[in-house]
Amino acid sequence: MPTSRGRCHTYNVTHNTLDIPPWPCDLVASAQPDPRTTRAKIAMTRGMCAVLTLAAEATACSPARHGRRRPVALSRSEQMARIRGRDTQPEVALRRALWAEGRRYRLHAAAPVGRPDIVFPSRRVAVFIDGCQWHGCPSHYVAPRSSVEFWAAKLSENTSRDRRQTLELEALGWTVLRVWEHEVFEKLRAVVERIARVLDGEAPSASYEPRVIRVEPTEPASRDERRTIEDLRDPTRHLIETRPRTTTKWKRPVARKD
Repeated sequence: MPTSRGRCHTYNVTHNTLDIPPWPCDLVASAQPDPRTTRAKIAMTRGMCAVLTLAAEATACSPARHGRRRPVALSRSEQMARIRGRDTQPEVALRRALWAEGRRYRLHAAAPVGRPDIVFPSRRVAVFIDGCQWHGCPSHYVAPRSSVEFWAAKLSENTSRDRRQTLELEALGWTVLRVWEHEVFEKLRAVVERIARVLDGEAPSASYEPRVIRVEPTEPASRDERRTIEDLRDPTRHLIETRPRTTTKWKRPVARKD
């Protein structure tokens, strides 16, 4: 029967019990039991049992090596499932910068189409913060090598939804601004100024917004990839480029210590 022994208690993992030696107040025969002390001991005992149970479950499924427990590696699906859909780091950073500039907004408010990350209802401006991996950033998208068909379909679904939401919102008179995740980290001030100009009445300049929609290997043993890139608003504007596979990420600015 597996047990975990400590200095002051013995924990039985199988039966989820905790044996605690008598408390000092219990050793005095003439002392009357205090209900508050009894409740405190019960709460402490339950808390210690819960902590030890979680610790046992976290290490029980991983094989021991040299007397130590090793953490179990997460699968690709588990890693992707842990990525947040809201309140991500770039989203929070942009929201704080806009708030510091006196720009008030609503979060994930229901627009005529979809729920943009940041919404300015009175100005009819919708801001989307697109993750580089999920939305096909031409500079930082990395095609997974496992479950290729599943992730290819996921990328196609995301880019199609981005195009549909953008075109439908603009057809209803909204201004749609899409910001890449790496832009928030690399040039936050420029992103804030771009949004501020639109809020102040300046029409956004029509720009070419490329999206990676498909990645194929050129040869089985080659590191070169063939990428199909399309404009977000006009799919007829597309190109095919061949380049080596890379996993280079953007560099986040280092905070200065004054």
